[in-house]
Amino acid sequence: MYEVGLRRELVSSHYMIGGDFGEENELHAHRYTVEAVLAGGELDGHGFLTDIDDLRSAVERIAERYEERTLNDLPEFAGANPSLERFCRAWCEELRRTLDARRVERITVRIWESGEAFAGYTEGR
Repeated sequence: MYEVGLRRELVSSHYMIGGDFGEENELHAHRYTVEAVLAGGELDGHGFLTDIDDLRSAVERIAERYEERTLNDLPEFAGANPSLERFCRAWCEELRRTLDARRVERITVRIWESGEAFAGYTEGR
């Protein structure tokens, strides 16, 4: 399986709802590191799984949506905790919608909220 990926940092805010999460219940920001990895078993005639510039453009468009925003205010988190896990899934789904990546069989997004804590979501086989 071939893989192509990128990392991007961004700052977003959120707060947890529906439970006692201590300080996490208060609005706070994170400097997230997002890693998007595309995987597939076949390359195109140029030897690419996908054009890295297309992936870079998609990651930038998605990052702009979340940069300096409060995640709770966005429709994809309406009535739900904007957990790291849900944030990963939102990224993954948006990458699938925006990329023309016919040979991509799997998309994995990992997001770190600190140097040691991350969550991930994979869609595809």
